[in-house]
Amino acid sequence: MPIGLRKKVDKTVRKADAKVSKARAKLDRDAETLLASLSDKVADARTSLADWAEDGADAARAGFAQAVKTSKRGVRNLDRKWKRMSTGQKAAVVGGLLAAVGAALAAPKVVKKLKGR
Repeated sequence: MPIGLRKKVDKTVRKADAKVSKARAKLDRDAETLLASLSDKVADARTSLADWAEDGADAARAGFAQAVKTSKRGVRNLDRKWKRMSTGQKAAVVGGLLAAVGAALAAPKVVKKLKGR
């Protein structure tokens, strides 16, 4: 390969590598933001569950409707981002979701235990 052509090819490859690196970094930041958002939503859900236990069924129904609305928005957002994630990032999101579900399932038992005191 002539030297002039090799330099052009190398330059093009470096530019492409830089673009790919930037895109990966952005996806990493998006994944971390998404996981932080999920953690915040879990904390909000746990707080809401505790409040629902005190406020009664009517307040729980209204809060649940609001949570469903927020969750649907979050799911749509997650679906858009999911399609652009690498396998490792998808595994991290699934781990976060499993932790969120575990926390949500444990919350009623904690509320029951606290009310029993």
